[in-house]
Amino acid sequence: MLNMFGTRQNNDPEKGKSVSTKIYQFRNREGFEPSTLQINGWDEMFSMRINPALPPEKQTKDQIFDYDRFVATSLNMEKAMLLLYKIKKDILPAIRDEGEKNIGISVGGDSLITIGTGKVLTGSIRPYLAIHKSINPETKKAEQSIYYEFKKTITIDDYNPKTGTYTVETGYHAEFLLFCELLQSFIRTSNFNYHVNKCGNKYATDKALNTLSYIATKVGADSSYAQYDNFDRQVSGFDAIVANDFPKYGGNYSGDVPSMNEIRDLSELTNA
Repeated sequence: MLNMFGTRQNNDPEKGKSVSTKIYQFRNREGFEPSTLQINGWDEMFSMRINPALPPEKQTKDQIFDYDRFVATSLNMEKAMLLLYKIKKDILPAIRDEGEKNIGISVGGDSLITIGTGKVLTGSIRPYLAIHKSINPETKKAEQSIYYEFKKTITIDDYNPKTGTYTVETGYHAEFLLFCELLQSFIRTSNFNYHVNKCGNKYATDKALNTLSYIATKVGADSSYAQYDNFDRQVSGFDAIVANDFPKYGGNYSGDVPSMNEIRDLSELTNA
């Protein structure tokens, strides 16, 4: 099978013009295909990135997933709306009825995002999101597919701290419902308000720094300002931000948060 995983070594300068904001990261080390799904606001898109698990022999307590390999795709507002509509219309009722159903949204011409109940794949209701890449126009088969299975959640009800008695309710599809809420939030808040503001601030900063660099060059002053423009493009771009989130901390299943000295976003430097 053709290996179509992306890598973080892509230093295309054009990507430095993009802005990505990490919204939420799902992790499932026990899924039928262990993986992690990260949701980002990427410019005006709802971005999804799935990283597979490391081979079992390479996994550690703090590093379960392979953050050097991924499959990613993005939805514009219209396709995000369509995906949410199909989930509500077809997937949620199928989950309730414990039936098989999957729906798909075409992206990028030869790729497909699918959401399914998982009944055929696993024999039970285990909702998932899949990204299928490079679909053959004749056979309709994908050269690569990667899955994220949404975890179920339990609740502890009627707990009595004196007797230690309680009841457990299982099977809540809380992760999948959260994914639906993120889609809905993306649509209702016009592409994640915080991300939009961050995106706007980034481009305004770019313009200001470019102007300073131009003036410095014209008047023969110290042009070190120009270095800030290059620095901005390096650390605020999509690849750099994702790389900062992922390598040491993103794979920590216990949810460790990066320390302050790992934050490289220019907006935080200019607002200091």
